Amino acid sequence: MNKAELIEAIASNAWLSIRGFGSWAVYVEAKTSRKDRNPQTGKEIKISAKKVVKFKGGSSLSTKVN
Repeated sequence: MNKAELIEAIASNAWLSIRGFGSWAVYVEAKTSRKDRNPQTGKEIKISAKKVVKFKGGSSLSTKVN
């Protein structure tokens, strides 16, 4: 499902339009792999890298919130 299909699915079920609401982006290198410790055992573990989804609100959303 792409962004246009998501907007249409939500708008058809909720009888509203979310144009100018904001945009989503996937940041690949936002969380790199690293080593950490398990707080219960103290054993060192490896946390793998992962993609992070971020949302940036549109101008119409910002004006309504502020």
